[in-house]
Amino acid sequence: MGSVECRGRRLLVCYDAADVQWSELQPWLVDCVGLDTSGAWTRLKLAWYRFVDGNARANAQSRGGHCCNKPPTVPGRRR
Repeated sequence: MGSVECRGRRLLVCYDAADVQWSELQPWLVDCVGLDTSGAWTRLKLAWYRFVDGNARANAQSRGGHCCNKPPTVPGRRR
């Protein structure tokens, strides 16, 4: 894990998503920090963190390929 910092009532956790997944950090946060996962809002945020982590890991393991922000060329269209 990279770093853990407490800022008031917020906990800032920095880590490399290519090496560690949120699902590996969550049990530690529940046991050591007392993260309460019973609320609907917290469960939604945790699901979002898992989703973002999956994307970060996929991007880190990607070999490049097509760039998603470039539209495909239209055959027969002249400029």
